[in-house]
Amino acid sequence: MLYGNFEAYVADIVLDGLSSENVEDPYQDALNLMVLSKLRGKVDRIGQRLKIVMGKRRFVNKFRDIEMNFLGEPCTDPLEYLEMTEELRHRLVHSGGRMDQDFVDRFAEADLKVDEAILLPHHMPYQMQIFYAFE
Repeated sequence: MLYGNFEAYVADIVLDGLSSENVEDPYQDALNLMVLSKLRGKVDRIGQRLKIVMGKRRFVNKFRDIEMNFLGEPCTDPLEYLEMTEELRHRLVHSGGRMDQDFVDRFAEADLKVDEAILLPHHMPYQMQIFYAFE
């Protein structure tokens, strides 16, 4: 839910930006920018469309003081962290909340098993909320 709320928030910001540019259908343009790619692609398209600099360094500087660990793996790139969150949300919602071999392989340090239910560590939602809400 946190990731979905975050993506809705980003979509609202994009819609506001497009609405101020006298675009014919800002809602459809915002929707087009937000679908059909992972977050890094969305950020690139949004930056190009709204003519703003949204490079990796800007994200890294903004989130440098927040610990970004994801299922046992340290992460130093906020966009990568968001993409992992996006993938986890997708699996929870669209894969019956179960792990497949790809997911188990990707997070080998977490000692996961194929077909087990995905259970979030008790601290993970709190860390994610800090990441999304306070920066």
